[in-house]
Amino acid sequence: KCYMILRAPAVVSPSNSSSGNNENNDDGTTVVTKVSRREKRRHKKMEGNVKLWNLALRAMKETDPEFATRCSEIAVTYGFTGSPHIDRQNASPFYGLALGEFTEGTGCVNVECSPRIVAEMNTKNRLGRVDGRWPHWVGGYDVEREERFSLIYYDTMSAYETPGPAIFKIPMEC
Repeated sequence: KCYMILRAPAVVSPSNSSSGNNENNDDGTTVVTKVSRREKRRHKKMEGNVKLWNLALRAMKETDPEFATRCSEIAVTYGFTGSPHIDRQNASPFYGLALGEFTEGTGCVNVECSPRIVAEMNTKNRLGRVDGRWPHWVGGYDVEREERFSLIYYDTMSAYETPGPAIFKIPMEC
């Protein structure tokens, strides 16, 4: 069972020390002139997973190019199950994509739309948009016999959007 969060890459020089200011480039990117140990670890993690980040972001650009520009983190999971929770750090809804060999209709993103209504968003081989600021969790699947990977795309850096509906539209097959 694995869970990893990749953060959007900044232009980082890992040899820099742990305090200082950032500089903005004309193209809108931020050059981090001095970074903390934590940022150095994040940079190293991204170096080993930059291909995964780029491919995941390419898939998002095909579905929602505007969100792709705001995506600040992607959670990559394998064999994940979780209890109901609320993503308090999210600035807006997230997208989820599940891949692997697991039974259709299982391993959905379940989200509480109201105290009496739970929606199951089937994200197998498709991107589904869910507002994680409502209680949500990964629905059951046979964790012992089936493989389920997921990519969860977050926006944690933009201006906060007031939460709307818990789910949006039925996701299209990829």
